[in-house]
Amino acid sequence: MLKNEKLMQCIEAARLAPSACNAQPWKFIVVDEPSLKQQVAAAIATDHFCLQATDLGLGTCIIGWFDERKIRKLLNIQKKKRIPLLLTVGYATGELRSKKRKELEVVYSGNGY
Repeated sequence: MLKNEKLMQCIEAARLAPSACNAQPWKFIVVDEPSLKQQVAAAIATDHFCLQATDLGLGTCIIGWFDERKIRKLLNIQKKKRIPLLLTVGYATGELRSKKRKELEVVYSGNGY
């Protein structure tokens, strides 16, 4: 399978992932321009965590929309600390329901929005 075909399979899997209230708020931007890739690169601990959890039979949900001030207070986190996301982990309690998803063209672009 070609590199691009594998990448598109990954994007398709991500497009089908659950989201809060099925909002599907994402846009997947594939960056393949070498100089741009270096500037965009960041820490990838969350995806490694999720991949390992899946391998262990656990489900995960990355939450990016939440009341940061409330979470900071509940968990006694200093104001100067930023909470970029929450990550839930657990086992499914029932059968997964089928979900409607936005078309690939709506959620994918290359090297920019």
